[in-house]
Amino acid sequence: MSAIIKQYSQLLGIAASLLMGNSALAGDYTFSTGAEYTNGDYGAAINTTMLQVPFTLGYTNEKYAWSITVPYIQLSGSEDVTFSRTSHSPKFTTTTASTAKQTSSGLGDITLSGTYQLKEETNVSPWLALTGKIKLGTADEKKRLGTGENDYAVQVEVAKNALHGYLGYKIIGDTSTVNFNDVSYGAVGITIPVNKNWTSVTEYYTEQASVSGVDNIQEVNISFSKSLSNKKKFSIYAIKGLTNSSPDWGAGISLSYPL
Repeated sequence: MSAIIKQYSQLLGIAASLLMGNSALAGDYTFSTGAEYTNGDYGAAINTTMLQVPFTLGYTNEKYAWSITVPYIQLSGSEDVTFSRTSHSPKFTTTTASTAKQTSSGLGDITLSGTYQLKEETNVSPWLALTGKIKLGTADEKKRLGTGENDYAVQVEVAKNALHGYLGYKIIGDTSTVNFNDVSYGAVGITIPVNKNWTSVTEYYTEQASVSGVDNIQEVNISFSKSLSNKKKFSIYAIKGLTNSSPDWGAGISLSYPL
């Protein structure tokens, strides 16, 4: 565990040095972490459970935001299922039907994300932004903690009043054993204040299958967020999958605070 903590410290230290180089710009730096647990078969012969603990360092100003994320992953289940950080549902699945079970843990892929605001929301037009994501194939593919290849995604985001949505396209790196399909994905959601302290967000997400012969990903995510003192934010959420390629269910918590 000490080796893992040391790796996290080194990665986050490098990221902090890069981001702090922009300290002359008006904006906010944040650090966030949490935990997510999911369970499902994802089209494989047996169930797979996953515990993910992401560590994210981010920067936001009026026009753009960007972040770097490194997750710690514990994966137990079908050897046909592989973790993927850029997929909303955290797995790719092959079309084989092995009942062999494998348990592994370690650092996942590093993910870089950047968002640029194209248009502010007005009384007659919505907020509009463009987001790009790169998943670096840094995780150990032999442990199924990643594919070992880079993925690239771009999405257009829109929001107006309580409604929001996005539509994206992802290029998935092929491995020596699997030729993944590039996929389209998207989501629609609504934000509803519960009271003066809590806000709820309900979102439906769908994504094309990355391999042939399995269902597209479809799931519903419901979250509740609370703003704490000193710009801290706490969230809890639940995930319900609607197809075999999605988790049967999942739950998570997250906490972010300014640096």
